[in-house]
Amino acid sequence: MITGATTNHYTVTTADLGSDIDVSETGSKIYQTSDFVQGGPVTTSLVALLAPATPVRIAETVAIGHVLSASYGAWNSPVTPTNEWEHEAPASIIWNDITGATASTCTPTAADGIASTGHIRLVVSASRPGHTTVALTSAAVTVP
Repeated sequence: MITGATTNHYTVTTADLGSDIDVSETGSKIYQTSDFVQGGPVTTSLVALLAPATPVRIAETVAIGHVLSASYGAWNSPVTPTNEWEHEAPASIIWNDITGATASTCTPTAADGIASTGHIRLVVSASRPGHTTVALTSAAVTVP
């Protein structure tokens, strides 16, 4: 029994995660006997969307050989976000990972396949039990 859950609706909380919730109802009508009905269990699947305090963005001016930093502030739940820096060649629509660029900073070089007029972006992913895994992408910035 859920204390205080006596109305025709109930909002699932994090305390209910993974629990079965049985619904029961008692009703009566004037001049008739009371009747009790119990429904089968309903398994809760509670998910919450993870989100950073500020949008994912690249904090510095982009240039080959210049250190870039991820910017997204604290998350609404304790997570360890993973970073993946990507580049897109000029006149291309295909994004490629910058090899080994998974830290909160990245120094793009020509050896990474990055060319002038190409683009760089940051993809930040986070997951946590009871939450939906999210992957957020910064706006693409042009390499001068």
